[in-house]
Amino acid sequence: MPVRLSQFTIFGVSPDGQGQEEFVMDDDARHQWREYGPQQKFYDGGLAGTVLRNPTSIFQGLRRPGLELSYCYCGLPPVRWTDDQVESPSPAGMVLAFYILPMDDKLWIWDWNWLIEDKAMPGHPAFWQHNYERRTWPMS
Repeated sequence: MPVRLSQFTIFGVSPDGQGQEEFVMDDDARHQWREYGPQQKFYDGGLAGTVLRNPTSIFQGLRRPGLELSYCYCGLPPVRWTDDQVESPSPAGMVLAFYILPMDDKLWIWDWNWLIEDKAMPGHPAFWQHNYERRTWPMS
């Protein structure tokens, strides 16, 4: 019988956009979304690898107490899963954001959600200049 690990590693782009980094996701926490809802959050969590390997923008310092060292990876996955076998287009005008917290020498994926896309900066969330301390990638 297959065994599901309580956490697993996802490889993606490092926070500066150069090289590769390991990220850790707590699969037990993700599966709680499947069991207790909303289930869409569980399925969107499965897109972490897509966004972490191909981000459209990366930010550091979520402007909330205690999250100054956190990262936010945003991306535009072409599809999203709505259940185990059905995919649909990703929401138009939205970016999928994964929040990363450095802890115990690891980069932990601790949350994710869809954000309205900045119309002036495709691939960036709206109000990114106010919600994050700095953009780490792309630099221009």
